[in-house]
Amino acid sequence: MRSYENLPVMAWGGDRSAMRVRAQLLHEEPVILNMGRPFDVASQAGGCGCRHVAEDGRYLGCNPARALGALAGVDGWTALDAVGQAATRAGFVADLDPGHGRIVLHD
Repeated sequence: MRSYENLPVMAWGGDRSAMRVRAQLLHEEPVILNMGRPFDVASQAGGCGCRHVAEDGRYLGCNPARALGALAGVDGWTALDAVGQAATRAGFVADLDPGHGRIVLHD
């Protein structure tokens, strides 16, 4: 499992945050998005290629375009769709930690 200790953290704030995160991803640098609240991905995670860790509820190794696109539609975070596309172009995966309200984009 990857350590998240040294990854930069950004608080999610919509379109402006999406621009910052996409810039980070264009430089192929990982990032943690703090979404500000827990979210539910259980119904969408199956089609995103995620591996579910039942002990703590995380979803690891998700296809970022699919996972963030699903969250964009369900939770109203529409700008996440563009972030997921950028992460996919950078060759990253998404780790979702719904209980703590964070998304980790990394290689």
